[in-house]
Amino acid sequence: AARDAAHGRVGTLRVCSVPSAALRLLPQILPEFTKLFPHIRLRLTSGSTVSILGELQRGELDAAFLVPPASQVPGIEMIALNRQRLILAVPGAHPAAGRLAVALSELGDETLVTLAHSDSPGFAGEIVAACRQAGFHPKVMPESSHALISLPLIAAGLGVAIVPEALRQIAIDNVAYVNVVGASGAPLTYPMALAVHANGMNPAVRWFSDTVRKVLAPAADAPQH
Repeated sequence: AARDAAHGRVGTLRVCSVPSAALRLLPQILPEFTKLFPHIRLRLTSGSTVSILGELQRGELDAAFLVPPASQVPGIEMIALNRQRLILAVPGAHPAAGRLAVALSELGDETLVTLAHSDSPGFAGEIVAACRQAGFHPKVMPESSHALISLPLIAAGLGVAIVPEALRQIAIDNVAYVNVVGASGAPLTYPMALAVHANGMNPAVRWFSDTVRKVLAPAADAPQH
């Protein structure tokens, strides 16, 4: 048992995730990881990128899935994963609700429900940059703390939102999901990373990051949009 513990085969691994990765990535990764390392106890939580980074820096987490900020974070290693697709969430009665796709440039007059920059600067920055590239500066309403919380605002008809495609799995009354393309005609995407301590002492972290690379390798090697 002591030898297993030294090699990360037993123990506890504290993993936190932004909601979109919890919906899309964790269901791909955890079955493989728990099969390979059945004696590692997983403690899973969810949060915003900024809160997650604080917990990592304080040593309260071992690994996390998040939208990486533009600048480096001292003491944290970011392992880039495949970029994730974005879609548009609109009220059920919105003219775009029945369409297969809309161009981002069509949203210039819409009120956009956005993630708070203070919670996820990387994600919020991606949306603003894409809108500017499409020729407009987004008109935003009071921000939500994460994409899931924006859906009730959409259902109430208060605006539209560019959200992770993973949210398609969330069925909510009076919300329709529509594909959205950017100025180049390609789908909009946003970055995702696995964040770990640069000098972490928990040996299970390496086994986890290796599993993440293995499971997501085909997508990670795909062309980046």
